[in-house]
Amino acid sequence: MTDKDPDPIDQFIALTRSKRELDEQVKRANKQLAVLEEILVEQFLADGTESTKRDGMTLSRKNIKTIKAVGGDYKRIAQIFLNLGMPEMVSTHSRTLQGYVAELIRNEAEIPEVLAQAIEVGEVNRIGARES
Repeated sequence: MTDKDPDPIDQFIALTRSKRELDEQVKRANKQLAVLEEILVEQFLADGTESTKRDGMTLSRKNIKTIKAVGGDYKRIAQIFLNLGMPEMVSTHSRTLQGYVAELIRNEAEIPEVLAQAIEVGEVNRIGARES
């Protein structure tokens, strides 16, 4: 290391401080985006708008199915899958359940009654943004 090379400790400290500042900016931006998203969802629904383009961005409303175990009882869901002869569906996370039920809904297939009684299916509207 020469006298001109920055000290790794100083660099680490500076980058750590910079990262913390950026993380705080992201947290503030996410809070503001959440408030604006609620406003935009209501506006899109009221206007019957699916998407809009502005300033090189496309904003679109997405209707997302939410599927969760009643009372958060995923052990009950695991037992139901085992009883239905579907051990491959037993998982440590809820994405397997969401994917399975969402596929049944998409295909307009019937959800097994014992499973239907153990889950809550809902919908949430979100706003997505992408460069256009």
